[in-house]
Amino acid sequence: MTLSRIRQINEPEDLLVVSGIVKPNTMEFQVNNERLLQVIELLPKALKQFPLYASIDLNQLVNRYWMLKKETIPHGFMRRLVSLFQVYLPAETTAVYRFTESDTFGRYVARYEIKEQGKQVQGVKRRERYVQIPTLSVQQIRIVPKGEIVFRWQESKGLTHLLGCLQTHGTVREVPLFEEQIRIEANLLETGRLSQRAVRAMKQAIEKEKYQLVSPWQNL
Repeated sequence: MTLSRIRQINEPEDLLVVSGIVKPNTMEFQVNNERLLQVIELLPKALKQFPLYASIDLNQLVNRYWMLKKETIPHGFMRRLVSLFQVYLPAETTAVYRFTESDTFGRYVARYEIKEQGKQVQGVKRRERYVQIPTLSVQQIRIVPKGEIVFRWQESKGLTHLLGCLQTHGTVREVPLFEEQIRIEANLLETGRLSQRAVRAMKQAIEKEKYQLVSPWQNL
């Protein structure tokens, strides 16, 4: 996955751009145990034509996205994937701490266990519980998270490794509504710089009417 982070002068937030898939053959997407190859095959072309944009706040967490108004399947899939790369490291870290974050299901309390080794941090992140979820109907949906993400963070490079297995169950009055399972392994391949021309083009794309501003958990 190609992620570009743009530092904006005189702005409190950075701009994150998802503009490509390096190896789509390493990804798999299933619904009801059925592999949907077409979704994965469309991702590289769709993201090249219409990248996914997001803003990163001072806590290094995504707080909003700019997504296409019409074609939302590739962007919706990538929005879920991007949320897995969120890692919060406070200025003064302790061995165990908690922080409230957001993903496509809502706002949740994340529990971190970290170990510092010089300029590198190794940690484990778990979603403990959801504290705010979007209302889909008059009945309240209960979200139950399981699993964990193991990560490595380097001072000069940022997030360099991610490995985990997550399960998310949704129920209404104890009746199963949905189940999501994600297995992910990601490694930093290389870093580089964007030209000012590319940065301007990306910012202009956001201003066009084809994109809509959404929250991390907003239903489309």
